[in-house]
Amino acid sequence: MYGLKFWDLLFDQQEKKLMKDTRQLTAKLLLFCGTASTLLFWLNTIISARVHGHYDHISGTISELGAIGTRSQHLFFLLLLLTALLGILFSAGLFLTARKMNCSIIPVIPVLIFFLANICVAFFPLGNPLHPVAGQFTEVVMLGPLLSMVFWRDKIFFSIRCLSLAALLIFITALLLLLAGWLPDAYLQTHEGLIQRIFHAGWSFWFISLSIFFSKQANQ
Repeated sequence: MYGLKFWDLLFDQQEKKLMKDTRQLTAKLLLFCGTASTLLFWLNTIISARVHGHYDHISGTISELGAIGTRSQHLFFLLLLLTALLGILFSAGLFLTARKMNCSIIPVIPVLIFFLANICVAFFPLGNPLHPVAGQFTEVVMLGPLLSMVFWRDKIFFSIRCLSLAALLIFITALLLLLAGWLPDAYLQTHEGLIQRIFHAGWSFWFISLSIFFSKQANQ
């Protein structure tokens, strides 16, 4: 009887360890999707620009790569859709890890909204009347770093709060360049793509920071 109890206890402990290891691996894979989606986004801009044929990264917006009728429209659509799907998996990993750490999931919500909006951007490309509406929802991601500094106050989150502040400063830089009104209109028109890429650099930096930080927490 005692021998059976011993083996039952042993198998139970092994089963629990296996389940824990599986959850950790799943969370890490989901969180890695954040880095993967970010890299794929930038790779998409490079490849689609070459396919486009007449594109300038300094003056051209990202949306122009997927504009209706361009040579790069379908490639940009497929890669942007894949980017968004990877991002949704990343969001799931953030939600799971945040719940495991008993911390607020509110800062994660803008991440999910951002990638859902990118699905809309993919299906409603430049030239479609709904494209500007879909594009505006991607800007919600700028709230993410601010919310993380408000809701993630424990000492364990000190490093990600600092990185969130850096991402927020990048976003603010892009907003100042676009909205301050001190730059000539001619300069804005010829450098719109560059300014937009500062915005994209902001969320890219933040997503990779989140991916690395929460992956480390998933191991614990």
